[in-house]
Amino acid sequence: MAELGTILTAVELCFKLGVRIAEACETWKNADTEIRERAISLNLYWAQTRTQIEFIQKVVKTIDEDFLETIDDVLGVLATKLSLASAKLDKLLESPGSAAAPATSTWKVKRGRYTLTKNAFDAIMDDLEQWQKRPVIDQELGALNENDADKGPKDQRPRTWSIATSTTAVSLADGLRDALREPPQRTTSVFLSLDPSLDFSPIAFSSARLALRQRKGKQSKHFIVDRLDMLPQSNQMAVKKDVRDLARKLANADPNTFGLLKAKGVMTAQAQDSQQIQQFNLIYHVPESLKPPTSLRQVLVQNHDCLHLSQQIQIARDLANSVGFVHNFNFVHKNIHPESILLFENVESTSMSTFLVGFECFRSADAGTLKKGDADWHRNLYRHPTRQGINPETSYIMQHDIYSLGVCLLELGLSTSLVSYDAPGEKPEPGPLLKEVQEEPAVYPANDDESGGSMLPTEMREAYRIKDSLLSLAKTRLSRRMGPRYSAVVATCLTCLDANNEDFGDESE
Repeated sequence: MAELGTILTAVELCFKLGVRIAEACETWKNADTEIRERAISLNLYWAQTRTQIEFIQKVVKTIDEDFLETIDDVLGVLATKLSLASAKLDKLLESPGSAAAPATSTWKVKRGRYTLTKNAFDAIMDDLEQWQKRPVIDQELGALNENDADKGPKDQRPRTWSIATSTTAVSLADGLRDALREPPQRTTSVFLSLDPSLDFSPIAFSSARLALRQRKGKQSKHFIVDRLDMLPQSNQMAVKKDVRDLARKLANADPNTFGLLKAKGVMTAQAQDSQQIQQFNLIYHVPESLKPPTSLRQVLVQNHDCLHLSQQIQIARDLANSVGFVHNFNFVHKNIHPESILLFENVESTSMSTFLVGFECFRSADAGTLKKGDADWHRNLYRHPTRQGINPETSYIMQHDIYSLGVCLLELGLSTSLVSYDAPGEKPEPGPLLKEVQEEPAVYPANDDESGGSMLPTEMREAYRIKDSLLSLAKTRLSRRMGPRYSAVVATCLTCLDANNEDFGDESE
């Protein structure tokens, strides 16, 4: 059985060998055109590979022990390939201190080896490319970069996760998702005793609460608390298992990587006259370098246009990243809207960190569903038309989260709240933009095959009309404000359940 220490050692070895390869590539910067281009390409291959193993290094603590074997094997193969690559390059160079290269010099290219050099570069790049295509590596996620030039029409419909991964280039999505389906081996319970020292206070326009713990002689500490109420018809054992598994995953989560706060544990509340659990409270640590949070809804409602473009892009990336990792953990969130998105400002800078909370309705993606909803219009606004109302027509799947993400990104990009509040806790009303949308006819009529056209109930037809109007906003106003690439991502999210959306394909995928 592979151990964490073994994997970290393998990561260190891969880094060391990669640095050696990068140094060797630098030697060829003044070589002829063909070799120089190959050296540059090889350096890029290494840069991408380095990003991948850096990602493994960040998430390895969240991986189940059984999957550590796979990661160990993957890194072992890479270390072997890098070692052979380094040896090949060394044979083509004169080492410092040799007769051909004085001791004061750096590595130099051996004469008469250009043909061998070309072949060596090609072989090394082929090896690295094959390693990067292994099943546990998902390069699709590195497609969108803020600095990329605009591409053709098809590339303007990037996969949703691309907005979140221009800096990570890899998520191990398929393999990591499969690995994280089983609960990690952990002997310490995530369930905590009630802590009477916690002083709870609301976070304006948020479904989460702030908890302050003050103890005599100790520094005060803040936590974020998510409340999950047990529904009478819910299976308590199934819900408890999902809460436990989520807390275990998040207990080892690096907030900067996952966009999800690190879990301290879970406190439960039971009915006075029985042992039945009435409520779960997920307790999250607040990183010390961050100020107390504000909700995205508060920013949109009270601080219109206060975010810079770069902040909007970063929040969008962070949010998409957090949704992606919820799905990689094999959960569906079911409750994504600006009230469940927290923004933290850094104490020492103006940078912001974004974290997704609001796990009050989540469940395992493999679990059964009660197909329950509600009639709250301001919640249904963030739900796909097939998931609206008290008795929605479909089971909740991951694509429904993607649709919710799209509505949030639309509001973020337009710096406008679709929901208006006079004050926290007051009755929500449609915001000016939503009123405008409700009064306008749909610009992009819903597909009859998808929506059933005029055969649908009035409420469903109205839901599809709103969806089409939001899509119209994404393609027009949002595109002018944020650019076509951001607009394309939002449009992809809003159409993720459409039959003609090529980026998401069949629902079962």
